Amino acid sequence: MNRNLDYRSDFYSLGVTFYELLSGKKPFETDDPMELFHCHIAKVPVPLHELDTEIPKAVSIIVMKLLSKNADNRYKSARGIANDLQKCLTSLKKTGKIEPFLLAVHDITDKFQISQKLYGREKETNVLIDVFDKERGRINFPK
Repeated sequence: MNRNLDYRSDFYSLGVTFYELLSGKKPFETDDPMELFHCHIAKVPVPLHELDTEIPKAVSIIVMKLLSKNADNRYKSARGIANDLQKCLTSLKKTGKIEPFLLAVHDITDKFQISQKLYGREKETNVLIDVFDKERGRINFPK
């Protein structure tokens, strides 16, 4: 894929784990290792709420965000994931159901990441990274 691996690959793995826990199935069912590799790179699994109508759509959307092929579209922090799961739990306790809500509202990271889609912008990228590193100590990220 010519992409750097980072902590967000762990979020993809967490999405696979949630998918299997909630549905009893793996996101992709195949015995062929090459096909499985292809599926994880290129195919989107069936959303959980389509497999089982008992699974709340909000939970399904959280899992699908974790399973996004593009790491830039996944959560940026464990704090963001935990916050959204806590919203689900709070809603379930209060109302007995989980309604869809705006995801990743508190998904803030203290890591500065430049999209890997930029081409020919090394100078500008380095300036952004330098400014971020200098300002990092002055910003209080929420805990």
